[in-house]
Amino acid sequence: MLETVLGLFLLLGVFTFTVTMYSQSLVYLTKIERNSLAVGFADNLLTKVTAWAKDPRQFEASPWAPFLRYTDPDFPGFEGRVAEMKAAHLVPCSEQERHRDPAGQVLISDSVKRVEIEIFWEGQSLFSVYSLLPEPRREVDRVDVTPLTVPLTPLPIDGDLKFQAHAYDADGDEISDLKFFWSVEAMTGNATVTTKQRDGRRATLTNVYVLPPGVNVYTGGTCRVVASAKYFGQEYMGQSGPISLERSP
Repeated sequence: MLETVLGLFLLLGVFTFTVTMYSQSLVYLTKIERNSLAVGFADNLLTKVTAWAKDPRQFEASPWAPFLRYTDPDFPGFEGRVAEMKAAHLVPCSEQERHRDPAGQVLISDSVKRVEIEIFWEGQSLFSVYSLLPEPRREVDRVDVTPLTVPLTPLPIDGDLKFQAHAYDADGDEISDLKFFWSVEAMTGNATVTTKQRDGRRATLTNVYVLPPGVNVYTGGTCRVVASAKYFGQEYMGQSGPISLERSP
């Protein structure tokens, strides 16, 4: 009798252990399947957001209403929420740029948006993923090069004149986050242009022209300042009006 009872208890223990392990395995497999579906849902949502944001009007919208509570009949029980993270980005490498003086850092604020995609299952948050979405390409209409102060006429010897550059599309909206490169177009005279900002948005024209081996020449005459920038691999240029230069006696 005692052996029978012990045998039954042992059998019951084995049965209970087997049922528990089987139940835990089902829960674990269910989680694996759910997480696998969640990853597929997140990938599907990111694809749709990326395609949707290729329209400039939709890219500029805030918030992105179609994705505040996104569902898909192919993924029942799941919900996605897309939120734009308002922050400027350091380029070309955030870790590298953080070590620079803030005045020398290069920031992009409008041409890239960082978004958070949060995935929910039956109202419970599962995980979040992050992505950078580039601004859709716009047609560049013009590059304006304008002086920051009223220029003296003629510009005195060793005198400076500061300029700034902006690019605009056909709607008159500025295309930001461009890096400008500066040069001088000699007409009947020549001068020197320099920039201290890494994004090249501003530059200074100085009425001096240096000839080797370091001889300063003041040519007089006129010249123009030229600013150029590359946008989606194509170069665009703008120039100032003629600048009159004082000549050395």
